[in-house]
Amino acid sequence: MSGKRGATRLGFAMLLKFSTQYGRFPRGRFELPGAAVEFVARQVQVPASELDAYEWSGRRVEYHRAHPSALGLP
Repeated sequence: MSGKRGATRLGFAMLLKFSTQYGRFPRGRFELPGAAVEFVARQVQVPASELDAYEWSGRRVEYHRAHPSALGLP
């Protein structure tokens, strides 16, 4: 996840974790359990509150969803 900071870093990590767990991407923040966000936030060393700034629609998240290799998926 080099080159990613703050909300982008945490959002990217949450997309990856959610997709490996459920086989799809989350539709938004509302699908992510608070405990999971806290756990992943500690792992990527970004405050969990940063996820509120992640854009769940738009170019960046669409790129992440359209290019699974960007998430480290086959």
